Amino acid sequence: MAPERVSKKFRKLYGRCSREIARYAEEDALASARLRKVVTIWERWSLLEQEDLYCAALAKAGVKDKVVGKQALVLQTSVDELEGAMSELEDAVEALRQMAKEGRNFVASEYRQAGGAGAPEGGRGEDRTLTIAATDYVDGLDAIFKMHEKSFKLKQAVYGEIKASKDVAEREDLLSYFVSPPCFDHKMVESALARAKT
Repeated sequence: MAPERVSKKFRKLYGRCSREIARYAEEDALASARLRKVVTIWERWSLLEQEDLYCAALAKAGVKDKVVGKQALVLQTSVDELEGAMSELEDAVEALRQMAKEGRNFVASEYRQAGGAGAPEGGRGEDRTLTIAATDYVDGLDAIFKMHEKSFKLKQAVYGEIKASKDVAEREDLLSYFVSPPCFDHKMVESALARAKT
């Protein structure tokens, strides 16, 4: 295995990984802000979720359709932006999956070329002239991907629960899990990225 080629490949992979993590963070912030807005609208105008009842209530109160349309538009725009951000989060997770897979395949290929049938199982025992073991690069990418994937799946589930819930307090509790998933470890991500730069 050629250490320079390996470290160069992983520097590129981790550079791409950093960009996808930044995209994930940006879209995550947007999704959280839009979900908070949607939950707030539902709290204030709970009948907006049931459009026919809402329109009837406003008509009874003598409010014009124009107001109904504006309020419904604000809600729909926020929902559309939230779902667009969720789609971007999914794309970022998929990109991280591809990078983790690319890293694993690259190391496996390097070992096959370098050692043939006698190469160490799973890439252990690599060239010690690397700053960190090639498998540590791979493990870092894999850990980053799995954590983002778990976080995204939790967000999807929580969003579904929030839409199904009619209880204001429950929605607020669920929103806190969406905004700050307990499975997401920022320090681990920073540590993996920093270690790969050494």
